[in-house]
Amino acid sequence: MDVQVWIFSQVMIDAVMFGLILLLLRVQRKNRVSMDEVKTTHEKTQQLLGEMREIGSVLEKNLEEKRRLTRSLFEELDRRTAEARRHIQEYRKIHRDLEAPRRAEAPSNSGRRLGERARGLMDKGMSLREAARHLDVPSGELELLLKLQDGKQEG
Repeated sequence: MDVQVWIFSQVMIDAVMFGLILLLLRVQRKNRVSMDEVKTTHEKTQQLLGEMREIGSVLEKNLEEKRRLTRSLFEELDRRTAEARRHIQEYRKIHRDLEAPRRAEAPSNSGRRLGERARGLMDKGMSLREAARHLDVPSGELELLLKLQDGKQEG
């Protein structure tokens, strides 16, 4: 009986081994399909990475072009700003040159006429400030002029 138990045990072990081999073959077939899927996925991934590199290259070129245009616009803006400043300085000089003769007029003659015009406006009902605004003269200057003229007339 020992030999029969031994043979039976050996047959059982062989059957279990056969079953394990069949199971391993099935798993390996499934893994082959999975390996094919992995290869396909890997190829797709490589293709996507290539496309992403191309897109990145195009975006980098676009960005560099935008930087170049921005630099160009800023240079043009700086040039035009400098030109505008020169024009403003020229206009200020012209304005000063035009204002100088007007301010250099004899104060007695122009002051007398200005005082007369201011009194005429004030006689018509305008206030000192309104008359000054109408004559384009600071109100303090007009007030002083009128007081000085009043002082001359009294004395």
